[in-house]
Parts: sequence; C-alpha cells; structure tokens
Amino acid sequence: MHGRLHDPDDPAPSSAAIAVSLGHCSPAVRAAVERIVDAPREHLWRKLAIVLDGIAARRPV
Repeated sequence: MHGRLHDPDDPAPSSAAIAVSLGHCSPAVRAAVERIVDAPREHLWRKLAIVLDGIAARRPV
C-alpha cells in the first residue's frame, strides 16, 4: 500500500491514495485496515496488551 494514513486528530478523511490502494484489497483486509485507521490508539493498546500478556505468561512462577 502506498500513501499515508491520515492524522487521527485531523477531521479530513484518509488520502485518496489510501482509498485507491484499499480498493485493490480483499473486503476482509480493507475492513481491518479501516478499523485500524478509524481507531489507531485502540489498535495500539490491543496489540500492546497481547504482547504484555505473552510476557506475563512466560514469567517463571
């Protein structure tokens, strides 16, 4: 994919380049990317939680 994702604090929609790129993706990939773009901070926190859970699970008892 080429182009930049928009700044979440900017009310303007994603760039036209992103829209064109997403148009070439499968519906599942397009939906996943759109969810991430719509809520990037929440996506980051979910992924960070997964990493931290994995680290906690590997800790010796």
